Amino acid sequence: MAKFLAIGYGDRAGYERTDAEVRDAAHAHDARLRGDGAVMGIAGPPVQVRNHDAAAVETTDGPFMSSGLPVAGFAVIEAATMEEA
Repeated sequence: MAKFLAIGYGDRAGYERTDAEVRDAAHAHDARLRGDGAVMGIAGPPVQVRNHDAAAVETTDGPFMSSGLPVAGFAVIEAATMEEA
């Protein structure tokens, strides 16, 4: 079975502007996904970890991607197809 990575974007101000019923429904959906085995998390400060040619571990503070909104979280979903995910 394939694994899919879903990335959530948004900021605190946008979250707080969202209607409470919509937020509650989204949280309930996330809980169902976690109950079905999805790995989910809330994004923290970006950091890049590299060990080029197994020479030494180097860490560099980010960001490393460009987006209009910050990455807010992620989910790893195991599913047979993209449509199922």
